[in-house]
Amino acid sequence: LIQHTIRKEFAGTTILAIAHRLNTIIDSDKILVMDAGRDKEFASPKALLDNEASDFSAMVTETGAENAEYLRNIAMERDAKESQARLLEESRREEQKRAAARLREEAMKRKKDSERHQLEKYLLYKQNKALQLQQQKLQEEKSKSLTRAKSASCVVCYHSIDLIALLPCGHRCV
Repeated sequence: LIQHTIRKEFAGTTILAIAHRLNTIIDSDKILVMDAGRDKEFASPKALLDNEASDFSAMVTETGAENAEYLRNIAMERDAKESQARLLEESRREEQKRAAARLREEAMKRKKDSERHQLEKYLLYKQNKALQLQQQKLQEEKSKSLTRAKSASCVVCYHSIDLIALLPCGHRCV
């Protein structure tokens, strides 16, 4: 109960546990085996147990066949959970990378669409300016033609862009 509470309440923190019972520490992330105040081994429980020559593996074996098997199973289960958690984390990171790539791609598409839209607006603006200049020139030509027609006693008709003058003699002057 105490071990369970400590693991639950202090999850995600570093706990330095000095223990004489292997059951207390077997599900730790790392184990430091010391002898005469010096470190001898430091690794995950599974890594230490996989090395049959390690002092930690020898200590587990000394607890008796049944308890040793129990402790080894706990270490293997913890390692399997850690491996699964790493795979899930890697999968999550890969998905985040894919999502970020999709967002970058969408942003680039929007930027290109925006640039295309700006270009289209600019081209329309230029076309409108050209039409305005053309209409202005046409208006000036009409004014000049009206002035000439009045002095020549002609009737001038305008149909869209074409300029047609009806002369008093009945002939058309374009």
